[in-house]
Amino acid sequence: MINVGDTVPDIAVRIMREGKPAQVPMSELLGEGRAVLFGLPGAFTPGCSKQHLPGFIENAAALSSAGVDVILCLSVNDVFVMHAWGEVQGVGESIVM
Repeated sequence: MINVGDTVPDIAVRIMREGKPAQVPMSELLGEGRAVLFGLPGAFTPGCSKQHLPGFIENAAALSSAGVDVILCLSVNDVFVMHAWGEVQGVGESIVM
């Protein structure tokens, strides 16, 4: 388990950038500020689609107001599935998928 203040391993994470898949170091995604990193069992699953991700979407502005610089969602799915799920869920720019 990762706790507040722990260093996250600097793994390569695949995200969509400018409409193309990109491999980005975790350190670049998280930056130097405050971050919320959460994981989900899977995109498009009922629980994740109805509760988990929507909860973070609904609270993204409040988290930002509290000083969070980036919200990052990780799952077992590939970059294309995560991107499509983010679009369906209306994530916009609030959460890195």
